[in-house]
Amino acid sequence: MNDSNNYPKFTVLMGVYCKDNPLWLEESINSIINQTVPPDEFLIFEDGKLTENLENTLLKYEGKNNIKIVRFEENRGLGPVLEDGVNMASNSLIARMDADDISVSNRFEKQLKAFSKDTQLCVVGGAVKEFTGDSTENVISYRNMPETNDEIYKYAHKRNPFAHPTVMFKKDVVLKAGNYRKCELFEDYDLWIRIIKDTNNKCYNIPETLVFMRVNSNFYKRRGGLSYIKKIVKFKYRLYKEEHFYSFFDFLYSAIGHSVIALAPSKIKYIVYTRFLRKNSKIGSGQ
Repeated sequence: MNDSNNYPKFTVLMGVYCKDNPLWLEESINSIINQTVPPDEFLIFEDGKLTENLENTLLKYEGKNNIKIVRFEENRGLGPVLEDGVNMASNSLIARMDADDISVSNRFEKQLKAFSKDTQLCVVGGAVKEFTGDSTENVISYRNMPETNDEIYKYAHKRNPFAHPTVMFKKDVVLKAGNYRKCELFEDYDLWIRIIKDTNNKCYNIPETLVFMRVNSNFYKRRGGLSYIKKIVKFKYRLYKEEHFYSFFDFLYSAIGHSVIALAPSKIKYIVYTRFLRKNSKIGSGQ
């Protein structure tokens, strides 16, 4: 058990690659180790060779605060890295974190309380505040997530039902569902669908902000272009043809809608994401 109020032990998984920002990485790590209930194991994976500044940043933390650095010479992408991470995790509960986001100080305490309150839960996520620049004061939008298991299932037919950096999940459930796998840009969405298809699994999103997610101009640029659209269509077709989660109408509706947004200029995508696909921070504080 975790020393903090006898909470269950848990592992945090984080991937780092060469284009990450060393200062943002440091802020992200600090937000984990300074939690009201810190992890008993913090696995940070180097997805390929890092820059000297990134490597030096990680060296400052290696071996401290239950942090273990796992180095992979080859850049394989998030899916395969997290697949290894789940297999390597020592604990039955696993939390995710990205290298440029910031967790609120009591994030894990809230999630562990949710698991203790309802032992049937297998995935617990939460809301996020999206911010720009170097300060969490620069919030541009509040991303609310479906709360109950039924709401999550319905929402998943349209969009990803979890904010990936907020989730904590049971290792055995993820392994039973087939673990993470290579599915570029949709590694987590792909996994959630396989989990929620099993009616024995119960999921939940805490209706409070758990993570500050950093976004910039590249956030919207990455969500555009023909290459991105091909990945969208391929993934959503898999949900229809292989996973049998979508009807053909679901597939067409979701793929076409997503593709239209992807074709729009970055300024238009920004408006769509912040005003229509997110809840404005002034409307919902999340706390």
